[in-house]
Amino acid sequence: MPTLKVCLFGSPTITRDDILLSIVSQKAQALFYFLISHRQPHSREKLATLFWGETSDRQAKASLRNTLYELRRDLSSGSGTAQECILAESNTLCFNPEADYWLDVEEFEKLLDKDAPDERARMDNYARAVELVRGDFLEGFSEYFRVIVAYGSYYRNIGFENVCGIQPSAQSDFENRVVRFFSQKQKKSHYR
Repeated sequence: MPTLKVCLFGSPTITRDDILLSIVSQKAQALFYFLISHRQPHSREKLATLFWGETSDRQAKASLRNTLYELRRDLSSGSGTAQECILAESNTLCFNPEADYWLDVEEFEKLLDKDAPDERARMDNYARAVELVRGDFLEGFSEYFRVIVAYGSYYRNIGFENVCGIQPSAQSDFENRVVRFFSQKQKKSHYR
């Protein structure tokens, strides 16, 4: 059984060796959820702009350093170290894909993509995927940070559309705000 277990469907939870971890700061939570949801290296500059774009570059980078410190401290509580989870290079941060972890969203994707020898096996995979969905992606989490993590509607819609054959409804107000938020961020970074 993996050491670190992260559930992002429904109210997000993080456990290490079956002990619930508490990441105190919402920005540290959002940074962790972003890194684990987007498992490739991200430039520190991009992350600073994404999370603290309303501040100066210097302040944004300082805030990222402080938040990374908080995140590492909170992930290190209990057994294990945050260095196993978060890879920090001088210019990039990423979630360590080699860490001993289990992520409900990743398992969900694997079950939907898994080749099945027959229709019954495919339907079993879909049923197992549906069981993982305990609620909306990052349910109850600050909407501002849900926007930053950004893929909640993707997981919710792709899952139920593929598994249940239900077509997602027209873009929700939340999804419209996601689009507006990122288009504004893109315009802002273009003029820097």
